[in-house]
Amino acid sequence: MGRRKLTPTPEPPWIFLGFLAATQIAAVLLGAPTLSGLIRASGLLFVAAGLVLHYRAGVQFRQAQTTQATLAEPTGLVTEGVFGLTRNPMYLGGVLILVGWALLQGHASLLLTAPLFGLTAELLWIRPEERLLSEVFGDEYGAYRKRTRRWI
Repeated sequence: MGRRKLTPTPEPPWIFLGFLAATQIAAVLLGAPTLSGLIRASGLLFVAAGLVLHYRAGVQFRQAQTTQATLAEPTGLVTEGVFGLTRNPMYLGGVLILVGWALLQGHASLLLTAPLFGLTAELLWIRPEERLLSEVFGDEYGAYRKRTRRWI
């Protein structure tokens, strides 16, 4: 298998950081928090869960010695661990972090950044990655898709 890359797109970490920065800027513009302290504090759980998902997925990619590069041809299919819970633990981790960050900032309207990032991930990376994985791994990837949900 030669290494190839599909149509170039902005890398997910940069887009995620853009969403995180937009959330923070909006929080400053909105002023004083409107959510209760307990709800705000629950944001820590979402951030922690997102970080754990993202980290575990990275560890599993390294253990499988396959690429983490967006839209680069994979050399292995990872289907266990966090990939047994969701086909996209890194993107889901980003969504959870954004939910947590929005809660910590104390404004319900900021929660919109999370699904917007999820939609961006879906359109720019997930659908093309799934086509590539189907090409490379065929029936093995098809069976994985049947037993594991895309998000949760």
